[in-house]
Amino acid sequence: MNGVISLGSRGERVLALAQLKLDKKYYNINLKEPTEFEYNYYDDSKSNDVFMDESLSDSQDVIVKYNDKDYQVTIVSRKNTIGDANRSWNNHLLYDIMKSFEKQSKLPIAMQRMMVFGKNGRIYAEQTLGEIGIKPGQILKCIVGPYIFNGTKDEDVNFPFNRHEALYHDDGLVFIGLFAMIDPPRPGVPEAVLKCQSAGIKVVMVTGDHPVTAKAIAEMVNIISKKNSNRTITYDGHNLNEMKSDNCCAAVVAGGDLQHVLEQEMANPQMVADFWNIVLNKENAVFARTSPQQKLLIVSAVQERGGIVAVTGDGVNDSPALKKADIGVAMGITGTEVAKESADMILLDDNFASIV
Repeated sequence: MNGVISLGSRGERVLALAQLKLDKKYYNINLKEPTEFEYNYYDDSKSNDVFMDESLSDSQDVIVKYNDKDYQVTIVSRKNTIGDANRSWNNHLLYDIMKSFEKQSKLPIAMQRMMVFGKNGRIYAEQTLGEIGIKPGQILKCIVGPYIFNGTKDEDVNFPFNRHEALYHDDGLVFIGLFAMIDPPRPGVPEAVLKCQSAGIKVVMVTGDHPVTAKAIAEMVNIISKKNSNRTITYDGHNLNEMKSDNCCAAVVAGGDLQHVLEQEMANPQMVADFWNIVLNKENAVFARTSPQQKLLIVSAVQERGGIVAVTGDGVNDSPALKKADIGVAMGITGTEVAKESADMILLDDNFASIV
């Protein structure tokens, strides 16, 4: 946990730990799930495809095709769940083949997608060989998909993070799953932003979200235009000259890096002025992880350069910027009383598109 526990919020610490612990080569969750089309077998009259290896008909083996290589996989007998006798061939699960194949190919079961070679459709780990119709010597094909975390019992789960070791340490963590949330843009917002831009109104995003999230949302709602998506530079404290270039049409600035700039106001006011001039003159601008004081300073910086500023907000933290703006717009539904009192206008439907 050293170096992790001090990072950000609790959720950020969990994600940071996941980044450290997950072997991306093994727990590959970024692959695309195979399409139904990929489980189709097309018979080519000119092909010499073989679907059974008759030499294995008296064995406990099957053939698995994977990565242009054939693996001879032996099913390891295991006890029947309802008695002491070994499972018959037909009562074995496809999982038993996948387990043995994992040992040979090093491909995790959670990334294996199986089909019977010569037949259409995917087959599943929980199906029995009798149900599928797999015989000794059958040829299967393995397709790779993203790693899927599953399992509900200690002996079944395929979660990482030293699960068993964690049981013996007070500070150990057990990974039980990932929970993702999204706050999608309201319908009509992307079109409203385009209307603003076509009227010569520049829309600047000032948010508490992470810079990566902020940039993604800004692209979704056209605050960063599609043509500028690949011409966006995130300020890192050292690349101001790079941002000054005409090749940079959009700027993303995190609150931490902005603070480093602002702290030099007394010692080097010209550098701070240059920073504002470069960032605010970009066609698109996004400020992320900002504090209430920084929101206020951003509004002031735009006004000092001749801009007429309208600010939207809903929280107590937005009230200083709402007051400073030429037009403060508060949310009527989710907005706090402090935000409403600081605003000049209240949106009854909380919809940015209603302003335009």
